[in-house]
Amino acid sequence: MLNKQSRNTPGIPVAINEKQSVAKQPITISTSKNDKSNDNIRASKETGKIVSSSLSSNNNDTLPQNTIQNISPKQPKEIFFQKNNENNCLCNLINHIEQKVVVKKREDKLLEKDSPYYYENPIILEDFYEEKKGIELVDSCNPTDISLILNDLLEKLNYSRIEDINEIDKLEKLKDNHVLFMYIYHSEIGDNYNISAGKINQKWYLFDGKKKDPEKFDKKDELIKYLKDNYEIDTIDVWEKKNQVVV
Repeated sequence: MLNKQSRNTPGIPVAINEKQSVAKQPITISTSKNDKSNDNIRASKETGKIVSSSLSSNNNDTLPQNTIQNISPKQPKEIFFQKNNENNCLCNLINHIEQKVVVKKREDKLLEKDSPYYYENPIILEDFYEEKKGIELVDSCNPTDISLILNDLLEKLNYSRIEDINEIDKLEKLKDNHVLFMYIYHSEIGDNYNISAGKINQKWYLFDGKKKDPEKFDKKDELIKYLKDNYEIDTIDVWEKKNQVVV
């Protein structure tokens, strides 16, 4: 998946994107004076408020066999969103859809256990990549590296692949339990990067990590129109979560 080539950039995968959110001025809440790693952890509330979550260290780096059972079927009221930095793009792609920190880099700390986005035993991205590919992960924001491991991560998290499409109009048959991972060839805010989208709390969300907040849509048609108007998309990968209850 996400392994189709873009027009000018060979070997670049596909990602996903969303609609416009109605965020007001961001409000940042810091619960740790020395921990800078939580600066980018954000949750976008339906009211438009922004909050940040404190992180804590944890040595549990082993993923249990039935990892999906650890995720509550109910979503928190606030939408988890984290802006991309130079090394968290792949984690964000999946964590935004899961609304939990289910994948993290080695150096990242876990959220506090009372956070609605906490996940007890997240996948350690570098370890998982080396186990599957036999080589070290160089750049988790490189679309080629993302394309090499994203399928494996999604299958590990109990997703099944539906199809790859290259025409936005084909999204008309998108179902409520489908999620999208797309490679963006061009947009006004950047080129050659990945985004994701899915339905959460009866709304469609587009997670573009280059933006401050996710885009929210009441209807699927609104999401599709936004994609048409704002992105040149190379390929769209459609997946679904097995036994998922859409809330």
